[in-house]
Amino acid sequence: MPPRLRCAHCADVIGVYEPFAVRGPDGWRTTSVAAEPGIEAGELTCLHLACFDTSGGAGWPADA
Repeated sequence: MPPRLRCAHCADVIGVYEPFAVRGPDGWRTTSVAAEPGIEAGELTCLHLACFDTSGGAGWPADA
């Protein structure tokens, strides 16, 4: 089983159907593991949407 995605802000697991913010090469976007089953832990910075709002999005939407 691949490692579970963890929020970069709170370190809790991000659920399969839970929408989250992810920072990729083109900036921030929202997705879920269910929508992108190939997404892997460690490749991208991922945050729960609530944590994203709390953390200020670490650049959202300026990087979008």
